[in-house]
Amino acid sequence: MTPGVAPIGAELDGVVALGVVSPHLDDAVLSCAQVLGAHPGSVVVTVFSGGPGVVDPLPPWDESAGFGPGDDVTAARRHEDEAALAALGARAVHLGLWDHQYRNPSYGYEEPAGGLDEAVDTALAAAIGAHDSIATWLVPLGILHPDHRATAAAALRLARRRPELGWLVYEELPYHVAYGREAAKAAARLEQAGFTLEHVAPGTGPAPATGPSYRQVGKVAAIRCYASQVPALGEGVDQAVAGPEVLHRLVDAG
Repeated sequence: MTPGVAPIGAELDGVVALGVVSPHLDDAVLSCAQVLGAHPGSVVVTVFSGGPGVVDPLPPWDESAGFGPGDDVTAARRHEDEAALAALGARAVHLGLWDHQYRNPSYGYEEPAGGLDEAVDTALAAAIGAHDSIATWLVPLGILHPDHRATAAAALRLARRRPELGWLVYEELPYHVAYGREAAKAAARLEQAGFTLEHVAPGTGPAPATGPSYRQVGKVAAIRCYASQVPALGEGVDQAVAGPEVLHRLVDAG
């Protein structure tokens, strides 16, 4: 255990390494950096971590991140992700499915033979199956973004097939701070699928007046590794640092 850092929530007492499923190449760190920092040796599986080798024209997000036409955006972002996770003592696994902003023919995208949902299911099941030493997995609630929703839905299907594993749901930052109604909608979709959520982790809350906590300092350092994403995220960075990292235990009520 990292000196000065205890697991967040009794649910994680005694857990050495975690698995975290991340929709994009920053969501796990924005949402769970403090948890990851308390559990060195964890693995982060990023689902939508792929795209064209050459991006031209740039979609609005990549333009706001400072990339230029023709850049290999995915390669640059993967390097940032590896550095951020290494700063937290975690390891990256990139599944390579294409980010939503590139899933159109102008970038050479071709729909997987069995459809996107099946491709996500297959890749995610294989990745979790390859890490059989990890018994506890954190998955996103699925707030707002189509890639977040697709990742969350696939995680629920897998949780139902793998009930022997421990499943926790994290509320994505900064989305659960900035889009409270969308977070509520995501929770409702989960309940409609036959699951319930039991809150297990106290929020870390904003930095105290005496200065930032040990966990927040580590989170800021990790987020800064995403040099291209910080400008694009804007105030979302502050929301991710100050906002509580919220976890729930996933219960199959079906």
